[in-house]
Amino acid sequence: GTYLVSDGPAISTPQLCRELGAALGRPARLFAFPSALLPRKLAGTLEVKDSLAWERPFSREEGLRATARWYLGL
Repeated sequence: GTYLVSDGPAISTPQLCRELGAALGRPARLFAFPSALLPRKLAGTLEVKDSLAWERPFSREEGLRATARWYLGL
C-alpha cells in the first residue's frame, strides 16, 4: 500500500523554501505569483493527517541541514 506520513506540523511552501535556504546558508528568493496561473494540482495544498504511531527519527530542520550538507558535498 501507499503510506503518507507526516513529519510534524504543517508548513507552507514559502516557509519550507525559507528553511531550506537557511540550511543552505542562502536567502530564499521568493516572489508573488498568482495561483490562478498555476495548474490546479500545483495551486492546492497537501496536508497529511498522521494517524500512524510513527515517530520521526529527526526534526525537519535536522533533515534539511543534512540534505543541504549532502547537496553541497560537505
